[in-house]
Amino acid sequence: MNPNFWLPPLLILLLGFLWFRMPHLTRPDIFFAITVKPSFRKTPEAIDILRKYNVQIFVHTAIAFAVVVACNFLHTEKLYALAFGWQVAGPMLALKSANGRTRPFAAEPSREFEVDLSPNREPLPGGMVAFAIPFAILAASAAILYLNWEQIPQNYPIHWGFDGKPNRWVERTPRNVYGFLVIGALTCLSMVVMASVTLRSRRISVSGEQGHNERQFRRLNLWTLLAAEYLVAFASGGLPILTTLGGSMAGPQFTVLTLGFAVVTVALLIRQGQGGSRLSPVSSSPRPAGDRTPDGCWKWGLFYVNPDDPALFVEKRFGLGYTVNLGNPWSWVLVPAILAVPLGAILLR
Repeated sequence: MNPNFWLPPLLILLLGFLWFRMPHLTRPDIFFAITVKPSFRKTPEAIDILRKYNVQIFVHTAIAFAVVVACNFLHTEKLYALAFGWQVAGPMLALKSANGRTRPFAAEPSREFEVDLSPNREPLPGGMVAFAIPFAILAASAAILYLNWEQIPQNYPIHWGFDGKPNRWVERTPRNVYGFLVIGALTCLSMVVMASVTLRSRRISVSGEQGHNERQFRRLNLWTLLAAEYLVAFASGGLPILTTLGGSMAGPQFTVLTLGFAVVTVALLIRQGQGGSRLSPVSSSPRPAGDRTPDGCWKWGLFYVNPDDPALFVEKRFGLGYTVNLGNPWSWVLVPAILAVPLGAILLR
């Protein structure tokens, strides 16, 4: 069966599954981005909040799934963006609603916390050499394309469908061909920056089993960024060369590889939980530890805005991984730079 038919609905269902699981993956004293006592999750109030959230997620997932199925039967991809956009925006509204209902039950976090004054000597996975190799792949791709310019078809592929086959082309011009590689390089660069900042993100637990689990979680995020950088380098450099010069249809294999990478990564992150919290028993302390950030600085439970916090990256309160402190002046350099990458891709169409 054509992957274009079954893969989009499957992705919608997988996203829905993640939205359902997300409240259970946060730190035990964080509930819908609000600091609560760890025991609060078992109260009737928390169960009711979670039930209403789940109902909303089910409705939004059903709507997005119906739109995708309609696209398949109408043989059009024009509404795919609407379906996936709905599957992001709808659950965000559900989170905002659950965040508001949880706020009256907020608890004062403990004022005791550990501080590690020793320098952080933890290296990037594989060192900077491992993170630099994707740029070498892109440079080699540019050289190969330059040396074989006349063999490149007039229509140059820049986008592949769910079945891994090219479905969008641009005219063979230096701007289009090399611009695609530049976008790939900028994407890789953004991942290097995020890895470097994540490595230096504020540690919540610095000793004992919780500190060890948190370091494991951070390492998994770093390895994920490194692997994603290689996937981007191959998609931006190797895949166009194989398609245009080698005549090899490597797209389907790349689609399977990407999907497998995503599934394995998400499974490992789910196993660890946010900050490695699922690797240890829930704390029995009557006062929650929280994540050392104020509840009032989290907008919708997703966006952290705290000008008084010097940290650039902090742990997400809802989700897995790290997010930007939009109150840090450097975020207004980092965020536009990252958003410039997809904008450049759109301009190349």
